[in-house]
Amino acid sequence: MKRFARIWNDYWRVVQTPASHRNELISVQWLRGIAVMMVIIYHIEDIARLLRPFEGFHSPWVLVGYSAPDLFFVISGFIMCYVTFGMPFSPRRWLLSRFIRIWPLYIAFTFVAFCAWLYNPHLTMGSGPHDWTTILKSFLILPQEGLPVVFVGWTVEHEIVFYFLVFCVAMWGRPQALLWVLGALSALGALRWALRDDHPWMNFWDWHFLSLYMIQFLIGALIFQFREPLRRLKTLGPIVAGVALFISGGALVTTSPLNAETLPRVMLFGVAYGLMLLGAVNKEYKLRETVGEAYLPARRPFLVAVGDASYSVYLAHPFILSICGKILGALDLGAPMALVGVAIMSVLTVGGGMLIHVLIERPMLYYTKGLVSAKRKTPLPSPPGSTR
Repeated sequence: MKRFARIWNDYWRVVQTPASHRNELISVQWLRGIAVMMVIIYHIEDIARLLRPFEGFHSPWVLVGYSAPDLFFVISGFIMCYVTFGMPFSPRRWLLSRFIRIWPLYIAFTFVAFCAWLYNPHLTMGSGPHDWTTILKSFLILPQEGLPVVFVGWTVEHEIVFYFLVFCVAMWGRPQALLWVLGALSALGALRWALRDDHPWMNFWDWHFLSLYMIQFLIGALIFQFREPLRRLKTLGPIVAGVALFISGGALVTTSPLNAETLPRVMLFGVAYGLMLLGAVNKEYKLRETVGEAYLPARRPFLVAVGDASYSVYLAHPFILSICGKILGALDLGAPMALVGVAIMSVLTVGGGMLIHVLIERPMLYYTKGLVSAKRKTPLPSPPGSTR
């Protein structure tokens, strides 16, 4: 009984300890929080349109909300370069860190979706029809031409391909080689996009290696590689330019089906988010130089906490929205009460994902960190970055 009490007390201590990371870039957590909230708002509107009072409703958010994964990809390009090339590289630690961070939680949600599929093959939350092959690929996070059974996992598939490239370069090349690899794949992907209507044979399955989203990983990697000279641009200019491009994206480009993205969309939003990221980290670098870590808030702001929980919130929100949507649809509420129902659904979606992060993801990461390294890594001299 005493042993159980010790385990529980230790677990509860981990649960109550806010997430923080050595040399963390809190601005990146702000941006992660913004990105996941963009995703949730976009999908909440999708669910709301299924309700009788909101049929046919389209807010201006539909013109830009779908671009949230573009922000995630730009952030990943920057952060993965930092954690790989900004500190001593150990293949074992690197692989274990990525595995622990990505697979266990992803497999857990995939298993829930798999059980729903076994019960009723039509319960796939809009990811389309599946068979045993696509289910197996979903568990392994292997790239698919269609959507995985947890449909938001298409972004994780792209991340895995990018991680593979980063690992190969770290093992057998110099950090600058990643820019050449991503640049070559981006150029080939853009060329294929430009020519594939006239040359149908170019529509071959490429396992995301020639995805246009490689451009956005490249943008993040370029910001990391040239972070010192880019600090001359300071904060306001990049952020204002990024916001202007973001707004222009809503007017000039539209969403497109998976694996059929358009080059203008990827470029426009990729550069927009790259500029916002640059302005944000430049501001934080400046604050660190002038006041040290005194600028860090005593308590993590809401969007930073959402950024900490972004992976859990991102994976959980389709399940929570699907359940809430079915309940609201069955209730067939009038406009005022339906609006209240959508508000409650929004709170449950964000809160539920954050609760999963606090009760499951955070303890899991804490208790498995010993598998990665017996001691903390010491970053190489460079501007501080996140270790997430």
